[in-house]
Order: sequence, then C-alpha cells, then structure tokens
Amino acid sequence: MAKRKRATKRVCFDIETELFSEDFRSAKTVASGIEHAPKMRLACAYDGKRFMYFQPNEAPALLKLLASADEVITFNGIKFDELVLRRHHALRGLKAKHVDLCAIIHEAERRWVSLHRLAELNLGEPKHTQGRSVANLDLEGLKVACHSDVWQTYRLWEMWCKGGLKVPGRVEREDSIDVGPGDHMPNLCPLCHAVKHADIDPI
Repeated sequence: MAKRKRATKRVCFDIETELFSEDFRSAKTVASGIEHAPKMRLACAYDGKRFMYFQPNEAPALLKLLASADEVITFNGIKFDELVLRRHHALRGLKAKHVDLCAIIHEAERRWVSLHRLAELNLGEPKHTQGRSVANLDLEGLKVACHSDVWQTYRLWEMWCKGGLKVPGRVEREDSIDVGPGDHMPNLCPLCHAVKHADIDPI
C-alpha cells in the first residue's frame, strides 16, 4: 500500500522591531545589515491553523517552528526579518523554502511594491500600521499590527499561488528610490523619519 504523501507544512511570519538605525538603513551589504539589525519586539506566525506570538525571550520557539517548516512565507523576510533573527537570535539560515513575496514581485517587476499597496488593491484593506508608527504601539497593539501583516501576507500568497495576485501600477519617482541593505529600506525624511515614497514600507 502506497504511503500517503505528507502535507507541506507552511509557516507565514513577520517581526516587528525597535526603530532601526541610520546605519542599518544605509548598509550596503548583508553583513553590514546583520551587524546593525534592530532588535525584535514581537513576532507573529501562522501555520494555516493558528496564530502564534513570540516575544524576544521566546525567539527559540519561533526558530524551532521555522525549522520544522517545509516552506516559510514572508513579505520582505529575506532582507529584513531573517537579518533580525541572525543578528540577535543566532539563526544560521532556513532549511525551508523561503517564499518572499516582496522579493518575488521585485524580480518580476524590477521595482518595489509595498504590502500596503498590495493589500489595498487585492484585499480592499490597507496595511494596519505603517512605518515608524509601530514604535508607538504597546504589546497588545503590536499583536494586532503583526497579526494583520501576517494575515495579509498569507492571503496575498494564496492569490499569488493561484495566479490572481494583482500588482499596483507605478507611482511618481518610484524608480529613484535608494534602498539599503539587501534592497529593502526606503529613503526617510531626516527630520520626521517618515517614508518619503509611499510605495515602500520600512518594516
């Protein structure tokens, strides 16, 4: 009797961090990005059945979950979330296939598209909390924001798998964005630290 093929285990996750430094934003190599990666405040993961939250002292449990996955799904996880885990929580790499929607869209479109614009176009809803506003959230607020990012990413991934993900059109000055380590950080206003170009989310 033939063995039943084991179902693919997928984990979608996102990390909210402390404010990142100018050194991190302007880093030009992965090594430099890791060196200056901000500390995690909270992570949220979804395995297709339940949402899980991890505070910094629970990072080993997050790493164990990721190590158990066949596929890891993120939005900008290769160039942001992985760097945070490598810098502060001794991640040595993911054995799982990493499906990073941000990187996939950039490779196909040769431009950066934010989670906010993708969610608005495809899901009819904005990103819950954008940019540096996350720094003002308490733990419960972080849980809501991080949950939203993970749930939006997961649903967008499902659309992408079915070939139905729509990509927003170009915006003014889109091609002039100067991004940092691993091509993921936007220009920020030096006074208020707001994102200068609305097409990219800083975290």
